[in-house]
Amino acid sequence: MIIIKTSPEFSKAQIDLLTQTITEAIGRINVLLPLSDVRFNFFLDDNQTIPEWGVGGYCENSNQIDIALSPGRERDWKLHVPRTAAHEWHHLARWRGPGYGKTLSTVMISEGLAQHFEVDCFPGAPSFFSSFLAEKERAKIRETFIREFYGSQFDHSRWFFGKGEFPFQAGYDLSFSILGEYLERTQSTAAHEVSVTPERLCKVAFSE
Repeated sequence: MIIIKTSPEFSKAQIDLLTQTITEAIGRINVLLPLSDVRFNFFLDDNQTIPEWGVGGYCENSNQIDIALSPGRERDWKLHVPRTAAHEWHHLARWRGPGYGKTLSTVMISEGLAQHFEVDCFPGAPSFFSSFLAEKERAKIRETFIREFYGSQFDHSRWFFGKGEFPFQAGYDLSFSILGEYLERTQSTAAHEVSVTPERLCKVAFSE
């Protein structure tokens, strides 16, 4: 069962738009990665969205996906809710298996696979945050990633939100690149590899 919940501030027209958009998106997403008992919770909060999209997704457990929306940007909702839903759907599937992750390696796996799952569900260029670093810059950050791969200390803000030496959203770019290598070498898909472990990633993506 898929449950769609909207907060009280939405108009009927907005609810109809969101219901149609998410229903059509789930129709494509669920073909590649079938899940049941998923709840979508939509709410208006400009502070929790990606500014360029007017949409922001969050998944912190195995049954609910929260999607924040910027008020008055219905055209952006229609454009970006589908990929956001796909991204968080993959996270939810990870929660039902190995979990989203608490270490650098496991979080990078979750974010990299989720970004590739977006493209598998809705083909086209990857999301803007998935591939924006220059090759030299990405290679330098990758060196740090390999050194810290098995470390237990992990600062999400440092890797993903620019609260350190790395650019804002660098972790998304790097994880998309590394998991892309893994998927290419294994000739597999993000849906099929939903439970991949750091040990498996290390063995395949970093082997010569």
